[in-house]
Order: sequence, then C-alpha cells, then structure tokens
Amino acid sequence: MAVKIILGLIILSFVFAGVGSYLVNGSNNSAAKVGNTEIPRGEFEMAYQNERNRMQAQLGDYFSQMLADPAYVESFRKSVLDRMINDVLLDQQAEALGLRISDAQVRSMILEMPQFQSNGQFDQEIYQASLRRAGFSPDSFAEYMRRELVREQLLTALQSSEFTLPGEVQSQGKLFTQTRDIRTVTIDLAEFAKKVELTDEEIQAYYKANPDNFTRPEQVKVSYVELSAEALKKQIQVTDEDVKKYYDEHLDKYSSEEQRRVAHILVEGDDEAKAQAILDELNAGADFAAVAQE
Repeated sequence: MAVKIILGLIILSFVFAGVGSYLVNGSNNSAAKVGNTEIPRGEFEMAYQNERNRMQAQLGDYFSQMLADPAYVESFRKSVLDRMINDVLLDQQAEALGLRISDAQVRSMILEMPQFQSNGQFDQEIYQASLRRAGFSPDSFAEYMRRELVREQLLTALQSSEFTLPGEVQSQGKLFTQTRDIRTVTIDLAEFAKKVELTDEEIQAYYKANPDNFTRPEQVKVSYVELSAEALKKQIQVTDEDVKKYYDEHLDKYSSEEQRRVAHILVEGDDEAKAQAILDELNAGADFAAVAQE
C-alpha cells in the first residue's frame, strides 16, 4: 500500500511541477509526451505489436475474436501506452535520484537470461535470432535492458523503504480484534411435525405438483446364463473312436455322388484313320483343346 502511495506521489510531483501532463494522441512523430520526454510513435507501435503477439500466443483464437471489437482494440492500445508513460515517469524519477546501471551490469544480465541460453550456456545465435524477431539491434536491446534495470532499482528502493501508515495499523487492529454476537435456535423436527395437520386434498395437490419427487427411474431385474464356446470346448474331450463313430453315422455329410466330366472330339463320317491319328496325338501328350480346334 505504501509503495503505491509513493508511486502516486512521484506522478503527482510531475503534475504539480507542470511537467507531468501528456498528450495521449501525441504529434505526428510521437504517441505521447510526458513532460519534455516524447514517446516516439514507432516505439509505441513496436511495443503494441509485441504485446499483441504475446497475447495472441497465450489466448489464440479467443484473442483474435477480441481484436474484432474496435472498442477493445482502442482500450488495448491505450493500456500499452499507459504502461509506457508510467515507465517514462519512473525513468525521470530515477534520473532525478541519480540512479545508474553500468555496461557491465547490463552485459551480465543479458548473459544470464535463460531465453538466450542453450544447455545452460549463453548462445550467441539464439540471442541474435531472438533480437531480430523482436525488432531490436544489440545496442537498442542493451539500452532497453538498462532502462528496465534502472526501473527495477527504483522500485526496489521504494519497497525497501516501505512503511505502514497509522490508519492501516488501526484498520488491521480493528479487523483482528472485532467480535460477533450470534444467537441460535434448535428446532426438534419430531415435535414440529406433530403440530402440522394436512388434509388429503393438500397431500394430493402436493403430489400432483411434484411428481418427480415420488418417481424413480425404470429398473429391470434380469437373470441370464452365459454360454461360452471357448469355455465349453475346454471341458469336452473327443477320442478317435468318437470321431470315427460320428463319421460313420453321418457319412452322407462327408460324401457326394460320383461325377464325371466328359469331353469329345467329333469326327465326321467313318474316318477311322483320322480318329486314330487324333487318339495317337492325345496319347502322345498333345493338348486336347488344341487338337479339338484343328
């Protein structure tokens, strides 16, 4: 609570000094102006796009549906700009207090960032690729990290100097020492039921008005016998004699009437010589169909 109050006083100090007002619409080249500091429009658009990409990755299609609402887009853009304005206010206060971050601190922070590491070691290729995707150059990213560290330094200083206001102490004291007086009444259901008188008409009316209270789902009681061919097969033993006996008793199932397939070659007239020649060819292994075609 005290940190919020201090931050509020920092912002108010800019307002009463005449340098805290900002132009939300900005000029053609700036998105907003905080005192003498302008937020470049290009920097704002980049921050907006980065935040939009982050939300898209988290929420997916749901965020796309939200962006279809112009009012939401306007509110979303304003929230990004408000955060950038708050950052500028922190930067200005940090500068007024003389807070500084060295190049060595910035470098150490970047080298320790897990986003740029592979197998626990800083990876230059991952670092360069990540900066390109985010639209940063190494110098601009280092400056961005420097500002973030300065803001963190300022907020840490504020939090370490946090104190409790007298009003907060009183409120907490009242909360922990307050008491409540309650009264209870116990009703004996059996005694209460004795005093209730219901007519048959009232009972019938209640029954008709609440049929679900007196109805239960349909239920069926079933008895069944399960016949398993696999289980029965394990209990049956068949000997060779049983097989032969069954075969003999059901011979008609395993036999069929004699059948013959006949093919002939027609020799016209009484040309016995030709018939004999054909027979000799067939006996010698000639193809029946080929000889028949001749």
